[in-house]
Amino acid sequence: MTDRVLLTLENHVIAAKYFSYAFDETGECSGVCVEAENGASEFYVIEGNPTFANYYGIDVSKDATYEEKQQAILFATGLSFELWASDDEFGWLERDEQGGIVSSAEADEAITRWLWRPLKEPGREQDMDLYIAYASRVSTQYTPGFVIWDARPAHEREVLQMRASDLGGPASSVPCVSTQASIQEMNMALMRHGLPFVFVDADGAEER
Repeated sequence: MTDRVLLTLENHVIAAKYFSYAFDETGECSGVCVEAENGASEFYVIEGNPTFANYYGIDVSKDATYEEKQQAILFATGLSFELWASDDEFGWLERDEQGGIVSSAEADEAITRWLWRPLKEPGREQDMDLYIAYASRVSTQYTPGFVIWDARPAHEREVLQMRASDLGGPASSVPCVSTQASIQEMNMALMRHGLPFVFVDADGAEER
């Protein structure tokens, strides 16, 4: 059995109980190292320059058809076809006379280029907000909350009163996941679904 990551509740926010910051010498990899059972460790890090596919959690091959890529984006972003077609972020897609998105070599090229475009790119400072948001979800002591969130359907998150939250102030953002459930209720849910986490207390995270 995998050693479970030790968790805590920090004013109802899900966090790793013990963590330390982790960096490599090149600066290409950064994040946190968190403690698990039996002295084991788990790393939550961001490596290199993530893409839009990484940011939205879009799981699709570069060799997939245009239609498969389109459906993968719709599924991952939760957008309807109509919203996706009108959204500024996806406004580069080719359309037919009725305004629908059409499948063509040019459209497939465009959608592939967008999926694997790095978030950090010269001349596109506006995408840095996406990079920071992505890094905050995957490489901090609050990452376990998002892992649990992503692993549970909406109705189970509702039962556990889980909410997407933010610990940041007016000029900063610290994304996290909060819950009104007790640590006993959370542990029962984690055990029921075989998730590799265990809550040990509700006293907050501690940096090592």
